[in-house]
Amino acid sequence: MIEEMMKVFPFILEELGMIALMEVVFLLLRVKGRGASTKKRSET
Repeated sequence: MIEEMMKVFPFILEELGMIALMEVVFLLLRVKGRGASTKKRSET
């Protein structure tokens, strides 16, 4: 059973890594969008 877990572990890590990467990118895009909107507001 432990051997099976070790075989599947890398795949689980990869899946979690991809999800984490997508979430980080999504958050960065949201922060960038907020920054751009706040800059436009301060200029006017």
